[in-house]
Amino acid sequence: MKILIFVLMTFVSLNAYASLGTPLESLPMQDAGRVKPFDTFARESLQLIHGKRTYSDKSAAEVVFTWLMIPEHWMNIAFIEIRHSGLKEALKITGDERYYSPQSLFSNERIPLVIQELQTLREREEKLNPYYQAVARLENQLSLFQAIRTGVALRFVPDPASDRWKSVAELDGDIRDSFIKMSKGFIDSVAQAGEGVTPKPSAEFEAAVNEFMEKAKAQAPNKYADMTRIHWEEHLNHFQPFQWAWIAYLTGLIFLFFSTSMNQSWAKPLSWLGLIGGASLHAYGMALRVYLAGRPPVSNMFETVVFVASMGAVFSLALEYFYRNTVIILAGYRVFGGVISVEYRR
Repeated sequence: MKILIFVLMTFVSLNAYASLGTPLESLPMQDAGRVKPFDTFARESLQLIHGKRTYSDKSAAEVVFTWLMIPEHWMNIAFIEIRHSGLKEALKITGDERYYSPQSLFSNERIPLVIQELQTLREREEKLNPYYQAVARLENQLSLFQAIRTGVALRFVPDPASDRWKSVAELDGDIRDSFIKMSKGFIDSVAQAGEGVTPKPSAEFEAAVNEFMEKAKAQAPNKYADMTRIHWEEHLNHFQPFQWAWIAYLTGLIFLFFSTSMNQSWAKPLSWLGLIGGASLHAYGMALRVYLAGRPPVSNMFETVVFVASMGAVFSLALEYFYRNTVIILAGYRVFGGVISVEYRR
């Protein structure tokens, strides 16, 4: 047990602030009622619009920021995901493609019609079937991309007169000049990197980002982000404890199979190691979510299911220890590993 704890803490400490990406990812911004790092916003935006949190092996922050910097470049690139066949039929889209360019969708004459139908159902407060859920998703995809490329969705500067942060489109004066300087540094970094290579931030770019952050904070110091929380959220994004927990659960299940079905006594301790390691990483990820959200993760059904699974993993360990019943630990592996794999793929 002591060895496991040592390995886990060492692994976490080595990854805590490693590979946090470019300084751009650490930029605090306001979105959906809370302050978060730009990295989180970019991942969520790319997940909604593209269906994945990366695009062509590039980081979400890099991709989403270029939507603002060079939107015309993206207008004819097919990256907006549409999967529902009924929606494609309604839009008179032929072929089996999964991704479509913004230009082709914005110019599609059928989209306003299907969105109007969706709005009618909303006014009637009717439950949306899978088709209209797909329409709602497309509406959100197009509106978010439009808001990002115009700068409306990117709120990096707190407003001293209100709780609402200023968007890029609202910046003026010295703070606007500082943002332009930072943006130029980002474009230079991308231009210097080759195809498929993650751009390495130059010292000038890092200085420009820090300068912009200082000026943004000076606008309303009491409303600016707690950078400790920002860095821990970045760590959660990059470390992905739920991914490692799922791998640990699966590894333990394999060793449990050797232990129970093939009577290999050497595999039982490794099976325990997998479950304890998975449960520890699971609990670590949940603890980070509680810290960052400032509340227990039970505000919706999804959070509740994952939280209950983490508590169940602890109880399964306790029951297995006292009753020595392999069925308990086997059920724990299958249930908690399944739940955590859903969280990882989210």
